[in-house]
Amino acid sequence: MSEYWNAYFSFINHKPATVVLDMEVTEKVNIEDYPTIVCIKLQLKNPDERGFPSKHELKVLEKVNKDIEKRINPKLYLNVGRVTTDGFRELVYYTSEQDPKMLIEVAEQIIEVNDYKFEMYGMDEEELWEYYFEFLYPNHYHLQHISNDELIRQLQRSGDKLKLPRKVEHFILFNDEIKIKEFISEIANEGFNFEEKYSNIDKDLDEDYEFTIRISRIDHVDLDSIDELTDYLIETSEHFGGNYDGWETLVIKE
Repeated sequence: MSEYWNAYFSFINHKPATVVLDMEVTEKVNIEDYPTIVCIKLQLKNPDERGFPSKHELKVLEKVNKDIEKRINPKLYLNVGRVTTDGFRELVYYTSEQDPKMLIEVAEQIIEVNDYKFEMYGMDEEELWEYYFEFLYPNHYHLQHISNDELIRQLQRSGDKLKLPRKVEHFILFNDEIKIKEFISEIANEGFNFEEKYSNIDKDLDEDYEFTIRISRIDHVDLDSIDELTDYLIETSEHFGGNYDGWETLVIKE
């Protein structure tokens, strides 16, 4: 397990969901050593209207997770993430054991003590860690949402109250200059300004893309606003063969 865990919000089967994930576990272990997946699915006792636990139950669930971790062998079992949606929480483990007897026994004891209804099951994966990479790991939109949250926290730590709109600059990677012109024309209709284009080769930057362009617009930078904004730019960039590469802005202290 790594120390870099993160969370993102999504929808699963049209239901609100949160995913908490060990983002770098595959850099710390050889996944071939942990070929078996085991999931523990608990039914929440008092979910809210979105299907999420209350603050009190969230603490209980966190304790359940920690108690299981304390009693299993971390060299044999990797807790890689958890998903909460539609009144359930799923804990996801990968293990080197074909028969995860230890995890089953420990989980049953701890979960039953806390009076939860639950089920445990495995999956047949066509490729190693398919569930982790294809279902749990964030897509481009979710990765950007995580980055947005981190940038906003940096602004807040610097004393920014996030109340005032300001110039926000965005960076998009391209390989085709014709597509760049088409993209710039498209986003101009939404009030974005083209700032500059430069060669990644000359600046020794991303080797997969030849050009970077910088655009800007005056926008709010609260989380909801910036998530909506980057979603639009990711989708539009991809439509024109580009790759959205993030944003930056100045700190505004009131």
